This record gives sequence, C-alpha cells and structure tokens, in this order.
Amino acid sequence: MGGATALILIGTCTVFLVFICFFFFLQKIRQQRIQRKVVEKEGGDVVKPQTTYEGPHSPLSLLPPALVHALALASQSSHKEEENPPTFLTMEPPFSNNSLGRLWFSVYYDYLTSNLVLKVLHARYPKGRGWSSNPGEVWVEAVVLSPLNSVMATANTGTRRASSAPVFQQIFRFKVDDVEVTQYLLRLTLYDRSPDQPGEKASGAVIVPLSSLDLCSQETLARDLQ
Repeated sequence: MGGATALILIGTCTVFLVFICFFFFLQKIRQQRIQRKVVEKEGGDVVKPQTTYEGPHSPLSLLPPALVHALALASQSSHKEEENPPTFLTMEPPFSNNSLGRLWFSVYYDYLTSNLVLKVLHARYPKGRGWSSNPGEVWVEAVVLSPLNSVMATANTGTRRASSAPVFQQIFRFKVDDVEVTQYLLRLTLYDRSPDQPGEKASGAVIVPLSSLDLCSQETLARDLQ
C-alpha cells in the first residue's frame, strides 16, 4: 500500500514539474511574439554590438531569467499599449533655466533575449526653428559605453524637423550580457543640422550609469541635456 502511495506522489510531482516547465516555455514564446510586434509597429531596430562577449553566462540571481522577467512584467499593470503623442501640455519644462533642453526615454533589460532595450521618446529643444520654412533637422545618437569609455554599441534615431518638441518614438536593442550590463553607461546626444550652417553640432547630451536605473522597469525617464 505504501509503495503505491509513493508511486502516486512521484507521478503527481512529475506532472506538476512538466506543467511548470511548459508554462514558462509558453511565456517565453508569447513574450518574444509581443516584442516582435512592438518593434515592427514602432519601427524599432535591432542593434548588434561592435564587440562580442566571450565570458561564460552567469545569471544575476539564482532565479531562472524567464521567471525574473515574468515577475517583473506581472508587477506592472497591463501596460499602456500606445502612449498619446506628447504635446506642450504633457511635456514638462527643463529642470533648470540654464538647461540646453530635455530628453524623454525609457530603458530596461530583457532577460529572455539578453538585450538592453532603449526607447527614445521625444525632446524639448529651446533652440528649435519650427516656424522657419526650412528649420533643419535634429536626431538622437544612442551609445553604450564601457567603464573605460569604449564604444560597445551605437545607433541613431531617424531625423526629425528641428522644432522645439521633436518626437522620435523609436526602439533599439543592444546585445549585452546580464553580468556586464550594470557596468556600462548610456549616452544620448541630441544633434542639430541647421540649413544656415555647414555640418552638424551636438546640442547637448545625457549620460546615465545603468547601475543607477531599475532595469526591470519600463517607466519613462526625463533628463536635462548638458
């Protein structure tokens, strides 16, 4: 009788473990499909780094990456699928009067694909020339820097009319190992090309240590250009 009970318990545990593994597998597939749809819908680009990472993979925690990511997603409400386009009523002014402008963006780490996901949203640019018939162009350059300031990966948004509130709404994915991601810096530079002057110039930049961010959160961040 005791042997039969033990066999039943073992069978039950086996079925339960198989169910758990199948559940996480479905979660991973579903998340990948959602990410593909978001990239296709918003014109996102997948950005490959200029260097490779050859060190052995070690997760940031003892929990499986899929479980960490699932918990992070579950902690957020069913997220806004599409944000309303920003306007002067929704865009706050820069933090200080001496600011060169402000940049809005979000950044998080996708543990399923080992990607640092950056979304460049919009900017507030006091030197905008939107009233001109030929105001020129602005764009944002995103660079992932190592602790020694080596460029690990880079990407540019598309150009936008040089108004005082250019909207970008672009997503980039940088392949970064989860052990190394918090060692890096993210630099976002707003470039301006004026029709009255040759070449282009950097109007200001934001430098963010990734160790200072909650990489499980997709909240919108705002930083003054310096």
